[in-house]
Amino acid sequence: MSSVSLPRIVPVEDEEVSKELERVFKKAGIRVETGAKCDNVVKTGTGVKMKVTLSSGKVEDVEAEKLLVAVGRAPNTANIGLEKTRAKLERGFVKTNGFMQTDEPGIYAIGDIVAASPLLAHVASMEGIVAVTHAAGKHAEPINPRQIPNCTYTEPEVASVGMTERQAREAGHKLKIGKFPYAAVSKADH
Repeated sequence: MSSVSLPRIVPVEDEEVSKELERVFKKAGIRVETGAKCDNVVKTGTGVKMKVTLSSGKVEDVEAEKLLVAVGRAPNTANIGLEKTRAKLERGFVKTNGFMQTDEPGIYAIGDIVAASPLLAHVASMEGIVAVTHAAGKHAEPINPRQIPNCTYTEPEVASVGMTERQAREAGHKLKIGKFPYAAVSKADH
């Protein structure tokens, strides 16, 4: 499976949030290189050493205490018998409808193996409720993806729900932007 380098950190959040988080990281001494590729990573006595090709094409030898590689996750659906059913896969993820049904009658899928579903525990829990309710023949409401809260456990924490500013503008919505200084939040470091 190939990976795609994204142009900024926390890419599902507003661009301004990405810029601010990167600024906070840099202030804390954390180097952020989006779109970079690492080769020849070697563990050393004090951390790691590697060759890094930056998005600009420049190649650097880098030594660091820690290396974080965040390139996503893959579903564990190989060899579980789905190939003997009508269930369809998309890059290993199971395709479902809004009620979490696959194309194989009686087979539902929830959680981190579902195509186009955020890989979040609270989403998987709700998918389970939708699937079981529907399988039991009761009235079920499909999950509205615009109502799923999103979170990134960084310092500072990042959270959102709904569309980003860009998505709202592209959808033709008239916007009124409100801003509140992070320093005024009770959880902010002062």
